[in-house]
Amino acid sequence: MNFIEEVIQKAQSVIDAATPQLSMCAKLRISLEGWLKIELLRSFSTLDGVMLHPELGNVDIVLKRKEETAFIELKTFPTNYGGGGKPITNFINSVIVDLEKLEKKRADHSGAFVILAAYPIPIKKEQEWEKKMGAIYSTALTTLFAKKIQIGDTFAHIYFLQAK
Repeated sequence: MNFIEEVIQKAQSVIDAATPQLSMCAKLRISLEGWLKIELLRSFSTLDGVMLHPELGNVDIVLKRKEETAFIELKTFPTNYGGGGKPITNFINSVIVDLEKLEKKRADHSGAFVILAAYPIPIKKEQEWEKKMGAIYSTALTTLFAKKIQIGDTFAHIYFLQAK
C-alpha cells in the first residue's frame, strides 16, 4: 500500500468511528472540525516516517513522507435548515474554492483531499441537499467515500473528496 492509500485508509477509519461525535454536534448545531482535526492528526501520526504539518501553507493538514505529500482541508457545516447560520450556498462555494486551491498544490507524488461534514439535513431536504452537492461533485476528481448517518428525523453526511 502506498502513502496516499494509507492516508485514505486512516481517514476513513477516523470517520467511521466518528458517529457519536457527529451525532452530538448535529444535535447541538456546533462544529466538529477541531475534534476531527485532532483525531486525524493522532491517527496519521501512527504512519511510519510521516511528518505532520497542521496549518501549513493555508491547508488544514499537510502530511509528508519522503517525496510524497497529502494535503487535507476540513470543512464542517452545521446547516441552516430549521435554524440560523451561514447560508448553504456560502458553504458550498467555500468547498469549491478549497478544491480548486488544492488542485493547484497537488503534484505527481501527492494527493489532495477535502473531508466535508454537513449536518443536520432534514429527511425531507435530502434531494435538495444532493442537488446542491452537484457543484462540489463536478469540481472534485472523485468521492472516495461518503457516509450518511441518521440522527432522529435528520441526517449527517460526511464525504471524502479527492481534488483534481
